[in-house]
Amino acid sequence: MCSVYYRVYGLWLSSSRLIPALIPIEKNPSPAVTVSFEGLPSWFGGSFLKECQATLVEKFATLYRVGTDLYWHFCYANHSEYLVKNDGREIWVSWREPVTLAEVCVYLLGPVFARVLQLQGRTPLHASTVVIDGLAVAFLGPSKAGKSTIAAKFAQLGYTVLVEDVLNLLPDENEFKAAPGYPVIRLWPQSMDILHGVAGTSTDGMPGQDKLCLDSRLGTYHFEGEPRPLAAIYVLKERADDERAPYIETLEPHMALLELLANTLGQSIIDAQGRARNFVFLDRLAKAAPIRKMVPHCSPDRLERMCELIAEDFRKQVAPRWKMRVETHV
Repeated sequence: MCSVYYRVYGLWLSSSRLIPALIPIEKNPSPAVTVSFEGLPSWFGGSFLKECQATLVEKFATLYRVGTDLYWHFCYANHSEYLVKNDGREIWVSWREPVTLAEVCVYLLGPVFARVLQLQGRTPLHASTVVIDGLAVAFLGPSKAGKSTIAAKFAQLGYTVLVEDVLNLLPDENEFKAAPGYPVIRLWPQSMDILHGVAGTSTDGMPGQDKLCLDSRLGTYHFEGEPRPLAAIYVLKERADDERAPYIETLEPHMALLELLANTLGQSIIDAQGRARNFVFLDRLAKAAPIRKMVPHCSPDRLERMCELIAEDFRKQVAPRWKMRVETHV
């Protein structure tokens, strides 16, 4: 069986099949993650399940322990299953019709990979990221906060998209680099309406969510394939029916840290040591990257104004200070 190689979220990946949305690369001799789409391994079941201890930690996740080996088993509502070794280096995938490979990969590249990153010692954030003047600018917030919509709007305005939904940050001396994801933005239909329709739309989203996919390979927007220095984070707060909105405010470091903690992905499957690692990482990030609060307006008509405000704030207030801080550490 031939393997296909990819790079996503800063990790080298080997796969037994072509993965929709990912762009194949040349062979890598030591991939960080190996994915098999040929079903769960034959040893998973029978005597394995009789010998193991199982601990239910989430409604869709079970931890199996056999001797010193640990495996996570994720089951989703569409009957797709993902068995992940506890070091995050091996994944086995199983599903049944009418579920498609594209739908299976939505879960794989979303919630499953967020947990894989945690298992490999990373601290992924729930964020979308664009590139402004060569630097990464991230938008943080819970589901339906508008992260993907604002990234898509920036794309419409000619900016490059770096990643959507799962942000993996790579420490690099005195700064952090944002690793690219893959060239798809998933949007709710109402977001597509706000954007007045965008070229390159398909419908391979999660079943029951009715999300549409904005694919840069089919449309006109651009995707960045290389890591970029993270220069700022904007936390999207609740939309306000306020004439001042959209507006930006500074977050104090301790509040910024709380926002980062609240928007960290995959924490439910890690132990106390992993949570402590996350805290140290995020505390460093809160001190290194300017983190600003963005209050959007309720009206979608002000979306473009919000993007313009962020770009202006970034160029006038954030980027000069970031560059000065980086230069002082050279």
